[in-house]
Amino acid sequence: MNVWLERASRLPRPPWWVFVVVGLWIGLIVLVSASFGGSPSAPSLCQFRNATGIPCPGCGGTRGARAILDGSPERAFDLNPLLFAFLTLWGVFFVRRLATGTRVVVRLTSRGRRVAWTVGTTLLLLGWAYVIWRQGTDW
Repeated sequence: MNVWLERASRLPRPPWWVFVVVGLWIGLIVLVSASFGGSPSAPSLCQFRNATGIPCPGCGGTRGARAILDGSPERAFDLNPLLFAFLTLWGVFFVRRLATGTRVVVRLTSRGRRVAWTVGTTLLLLGWAYVIWRQGTDW
């Protein structure tokens, strides 16, 4: 595994579709919030949960982001620890890039890629099990 710093623009330019997806998601959240006013009978925004009755690995992410904005990181961690860790790590790298104008580049060998996929898949499954345990199912 090789890790090095590479010069980059301080403010990365996301692809156009990121703005579309985020805009649609925020619109959906506003629409459901306005329609149901925070009622417990409000439908879930997660289509996977609506279809299967099981929360997806990302369930709790929207509520977790809201908790972070409300100044309650422990609540965000409780809702979805893997997503909280990912957002925290992304935030650290983003602020670092803004401050220094460099980005971290990682090159993995084929063995390193297998290890990264194994660790990532294991963390995803453990995080998903935690979300199911904390949020339960609709069965």
